[in-house]
Amino acid sequence: MLPATVITALSLLSLSIPPSPAVPARVGLAIDYSGQAIKSDVTFVESAFFGGVIVSLTPDLVQSLVGLPPLLNNAVVLGIGQGEDHHLLLDVPADPPVGLVIYAQGVVLGTQGVESSEVEKFVRSTH
Repeated sequence: MLPATVITALSLLSLSIPPSPAVPARVGLAIDYSGQAIKSDVTFVESAFFGGVIVSLTPDLVQSLVGLPPLLNNAVVLGIGQGEDHHLLLDVPADPPVGLVIYAQGVVLGTQGVESSEVEKFVRSTH
């Protein structure tokens, strides 16, 4: 058992260590319903990339294969394309029911392999 002075010293030392700076996300996603389409913007730190958006009715993530990031479980592909100037803009004709909660994730293939965004939630709130 450690003496109280050692425990106190270790506690004070841990308080004096500055927290690690937050690592900026490499992949981002903005998504919303507009008119008769679902519009999304996948952003990536690399200028040119191949990417897409996957959607699911649940926010659950699954680690399918070694080397892939956690991805939405039971997802379908909303759209894919070639990103340029750090953006992949997708405009997918769709008419989801009002009030339906949809979870989305941007997925890209860059020079470091497959990467994904945080899960975003959107709901069609108007007719």
